[in-house]
Amino acid sequence: MKKCVFYTALSALTLTILGLVVAYFGYRLDLFVAAIPLLVGLFPALWWAIIPPAVAFVVLIINIAVKCKKKNKCTIVPVALFLSIISYLLVVPRALPEWIDPAVAPESLVFSTGAGFIVLVFLVLFVLAFVDMALPTRKQRADEKELEAEVYEVVEEKPTRGPDPAPIVYSDEEVEDEESLEEVSEAERKAAEKPKAKKAKEKVPEKAAEQEKEMEEVKKEDVKKEKEYERIYHIMKRAKDDRWIVKIAQSRKAIKIFDTQKEAIAYAEILASNNNGVVRVFASKGANKGRIIT
Repeated sequence: MKKCVFYTALSALTLTILGLVVAYFGYRLDLFVAAIPLLVGLFPALWWAIIPPAVAFVVLIINIAVKCKKKNKCTIVPVALFLSIISYLLVVPRALPEWIDPAVAPESLVFSTGAGFIVLVFLVLFVLAFVDMALPTRKQRADEKELEAEVYEVVEEKPTRGPDPAPIVYSDEEVEDEESLEEVSEAERKAAEKPKAKKAKEKVPEKAAEQEKEMEEVKKEDVKKEKEYERIYHIMKRAKDDRWIVKIAQSRKAIKIFDTQKEAIAYAEILASNNNGVVRVFASKGANKGRIIT
């Protein structure tokens, strides 16, 4: 876009100079000598012809101010617009009476052609000045690229599945009320998704090992024997909006909230497989209260 504006302004500047040269051949030096008297002669009947260059001059000042603020060193558009304003003031006071009155024949066809070129290019540059002000600076474009890269990395970052699949247990036990649960921040969620470092197995006395083995036999059949889970992930349905919450047991914050149970289970299973954990799916609330939905 920046190159398009640059080359358009450069072409407009060339055409303005060309139109001024053509208009000069129509009246020679009289084009410059009689410019001020003809400009004054527009009042009061054709005073409105001064409005376009006056507005363009204000836009030119604003354009320069914006470029100074943005530290933009490209001045091709304001230079071309300034030259176009001067050319407009030189040719329009002489050509306007011929253009608006069909009964008045043009004194010089060459001059009228050059004046037409200048007016058309003036309108193009007037619009181009607004486009030039809206263009982002090099620093802004660099910041946008960095932001896009950051957003891309966040979108692509997903928790990785551990080497062993985590067990999923369905339970009809009652759990604490989840209505007041808060969702964790993005930083806390990323920390929860990271695999937990494996701890070295501690040596336990033989008696303690036998007692632990006896306790494991009492556990439910769907829980693996002789395995101690470091984390327990709960999945439960929120009654107020029928969405599914993934959280760590005993925590009052939800790691993530999903629209369906299937998505919640898939996500929790990945976290559990990375952290030597287990997933417990609790009974639905609301219309399905007291029932386990698999």
